[in-house]
Amino acid sequence: MPKKIKKYVLIIPTYNEAENIEKTVNVVLNSFPKDPLKEFHVLVIDGNSPDATSGVVRKLIKIHSNVHLLMEKEKRGLGAAYLQAMSYCFDEMGGDYVIQFDADLSHDPVIIKSMVALTDSKAEFVTGTRYKKGGSIPSEWAFHRKLISIGGNLLTRLVFYPTNVSDWTSGYSLISKKVFKTVYNKVSLEKGYNFQISLKKSALNNGFKIEEVPYHFKDREMGDSKLGPEYMFRAFYFILRTRASEILKSPFFKVCLVGGIGTLVQLSAFALMFSYLGFNNYVSLVLSVELAIISNYILNNNFSFKSNKIEGSKAASLFSFAKFNLISCGSLGIQALSQYIGSVFFGFSDITVYTFLIVGILLGLVSNFYFYKTLVWKVK
Repeated sequence: MPKKIKKYVLIIPTYNEAENIEKTVNVVLNSFPKDPLKEFHVLVIDGNSPDATSGVVRKLIKIHSNVHLLMEKEKRGLGAAYLQAMSYCFDEMGGDYVIQFDADLSHDPVIIKSMVALTDSKAEFVTGTRYKKGGSIPSEWAFHRKLISIGGNLLTRLVFYPTNVSDWTSGYSLISKKVFKTVYNKVSLEKGYNFQISLKKSALNNGFKIEEVPYHFKDREMGDSKLGPEYMFRAFYFILRTRASEILKSPFFKVCLVGGIGTLVQLSAFALMFSYLGFNNYVSLVLSVELAIISNYILNNNFSFKSNKIEGSKAASLFSFAKFNLISCGSLGIQALSQYIGSVFFGFSDITVYTFLIVGILLGLVSNFYFYKTLVWKVK
């Protein structure tokens, strides 16, 4: 049975690139690997450029059968152009992979072969990077531009930690049809760098690994850049907003929130039983702690771990609650041990007691979360 020929489509978005596009297309065509099992095409998507960029491309189409033109109905930004072109590549052209590429040759076409080669080892997402050994940004850039570029990518890596991606704003990427179909409705169409950041983050969130190939980025020789410093600041806001949203939706944050509610339940129940009902101190403590545990179990089951909610027989529910109860009581042991260690090394005082109580609560919270998701709700 003959092997399937893989189709790669390199997408070049253009707007007023008449003076660059012919050279870019010719350089790219000469950079494609020579492989009988791989078919390469160039698709220019033009935003109705007033400088007749599309006219230049139409002349190239008459010469090269693997050069194509797609016109936007209206200019809607880089992200929207890429999504339209990618949809066309996969749905109309039968492509297997697309490659993003700038019209001004700031992307080094030499690494196209390396990016394509990685798909032979089943890579689904490959991106060019300027920030690993073998890659670079222009030495002639002003200090503030270098600072914004390098600092912006470092900040993104810190905010999105852990991640192996070193160049989040790179617009030089190869992605498979599988990646595109998975993230199509999840990427941001905000202007500037946000599309590239969102594309990578969505892919990672959906379990795809991103491979990187270093390349030397250079400034355009002709024409004006479409991106200014203001787009980087928009990207910073987008990064922080995205991470904050993830944290607020994360099971760990929800467990922390439920733990805070449980603390209020415990304190309220203790005050009611000890101060108003006259219960013994230790009886009030044990009963209030148990009420808090019951509250935490119900809220975690219906809120923090809703997607893994425990349902079914009473026996299964009781067994799960027993495990939850035991784990929760274990965190009390962590708090007690933390206070004991603090008193041994730093002496007994109010500051020591409260400091190591907080340490114990934090350690207990992390411990609880780990055992909740591995032993009670069994999150995969």
